Amino acid sequence: VAVGAVTGATAAMISCPMEVATVRMSNDATLPADQRRNYKGVADVVKRIYVEEGAAAFWRGSTPFAQRAALVGVFQVATLDQFKEMYAHYLNQKKNSVPNVFCAAMTSGL
Repeated sequence: VAVGAVTGATAAMISCPMEVATVRMSNDATLPADQRRNYKGVADVVKRIYVEEGAAAFWRGSTPFAQRAALVGVFQVATLDQFKEMYAHYLNQKKNSVPNVFCAAMTSGL
């Protein structure tokens, strides 16, 4: 369980800068014309956030993002082996085969 929490939170913190850039870029189009930043692409978003707001802006609001990812990681790790067993038993899949792992990974944490 702890491993799932740590890996989930770590993945969130690593991906947070790209998440911020993607959200900023997609939300820009929804702003009124006079408030738009008119980003030219991902590189432009990253450069402008860094120059205009500093590196810390990439992780602003990251705590709830990491907490959510930690919970998701916990439940995915906790249910993965249970689903492997279930698919092996009910669908006659060989445990840890590609179909077994794929099915379990797609349904764990739901």
